[in-house]
Amino acid sequence: MDVSNFTIGDAWTLAIMGTLIVFGVLAIIIVFLSLQSKFFAYLDKNSQTKKAKSADTVEIPAQPTKNNDEEIVAAITAAVYQLLSEDNEDGEIDFVVKNIVKL
Repeated sequence: MDVSNFTIGDAWTLAIMGTLIVFGVLAIIIVFLSLQSKFFAYLDKNSQTKKAKSADTVEIPAQPTKNNDEEIVAAITAAVYQLLSEDNEDGEIDFVVKNIVKL
C-alpha cells in the first residue's frame, strides 16, 4: 500500500474499516464473556440443586436432650471413678462431678 497516493476518501475508508473491525472484535469478546458467565451460573445452579437433593436425603441427628445429657454425665462420672479407683488402693473415693465443659 502506497501512502503517498492516499486521498482523503481512502483515509476515511481506512479509519472507518479499522473502527468497525475493532468494535466487531470487542462485540465478539463481550458475547463470549456473556455466554461464559451464563454457562458458569448454570453449572453453579446445577451443583446447588444436587447439593440440596443430597442434603434432603441425609439424616440429621437429633439434638441432645436432657436424658442424653444425664447419660453423658453418668458415663463421664463412671470413667473418672474407674481411673481414680485404679490409682487409689484403699478403694475409698469421694468425688462429685460439678461441671462438664464441652471442648
